[in-house]
Amino acid sequence: MFFFGGIYKNRQGQIYIGHDNGFYTFFPEELAVKPDLKIIITNLFVNTLPVLPSKRISIQKPVEEISDLELKYNQNNITFNFAAIDYREPEATKYFTMLENYDNTWREAVNEKSSTYINVSPGTYVYRVKAYNREGVKAEKAITIRIYPPWWLTWWFITFAIILVATTFYLLIRWRKFRLKLKRTEKEKQLAELKQKATELEMQALRSQMNPHFIFNSLNSINMFILENNKLQASEYLFQCV
Repeated sequence: MFFFGGIYKNRQGQIYIGHDNGFYTFFPEELAVKPDLKIIITNLFVNTLPVLPSKRISIQKPVEEISDLELKYNQNNITFNFAAIDYREPEATKYFTMLENYDNTWREAVNEKSSTYINVSPGTYVYRVKAYNREGVKAEKAITIRIYPPWWLTWWFITFAIILVATTFYLLIRWRKFRLKLKRTEKEKQLAELKQKATELEMQALRSQMNPHFIFNSLNSINMFILENNKLQASEYLFQCV
């Protein structure tokens, strides 16, 4: 029987504490305090302006609760302020931050509980912040950040531009071939016209030479040749007769 305030520990480590109406019993490990460490984002700045739920930046929750962040290409200067909820020894808590796909290196936040990233290119990133208290308890928070490219760097515009350039080159090549073919056809036509004109000029020259006087002289020459030939044949005949 336990008296008031009496304490007893058995071989299994179970503790008994007496009181007026009996006793309490428990195992010491059941009373071990399990520290709970949690990180929250206290402030978020984009281009030095504080972020609040609005149409300017697509967040529908308070900053402390966001896990996704969507930004435009010109909203690429980002600052996070953070803190760990630990009221025992907050000054002993250590913080480390990293922006995946940007630096991929854990950096310790020594003086201020914040991290800033300047001129972040369009893409998908994951901001991570983790904390360790004196007991070695760890807490971590992650926020996915999507920075969208400008319209002239989107895949659909680049695809359209490539198709447009390729089509333009194709049409220029076809137009050049068409022009060359047209020039060749024109030259062939001009050459045919020149040949036809030359033929016509030759025919005109031939016709101009075959005038009546030319024909008369030609016939007279033929007659003279025939007469001379007849005289020669007659002389040969008489010579044979003698």
